[in-house]
Amino acid sequence: MDYHGGALAGNAIRRLMEEAEGVAIGVKQKLRECGIDGRNDEIDAITTNIHILLLLLDAVYFLLMTKYGMVTEESLSNLKELMELL
Repeated sequence: MDYHGGALAGNAIRRLMEEAEGVAIGVKQKLRECGIDGRNDEIDAITTNIHILLLLLDAVYFLLMTKYGMVTEESLSNLKELMELL
């Protein structure tokens, strides 16, 4: 479903969420290549938040795709831990 005109839907968005760490590292590298002097702490904070957000979206997606009655305490606990990072 490309209602927004992009290609990030279905399996593509799922892969993005699964590669959260790699995405955050890539964004960090690109921002540092821009030559923004003295903003490394800001870059670290932004990319850490991107990583956490993608992990949180992945956990929510997992719960949404879990069949009725099959959600475990462990999966809910993992989601709670991620939400506490926000």
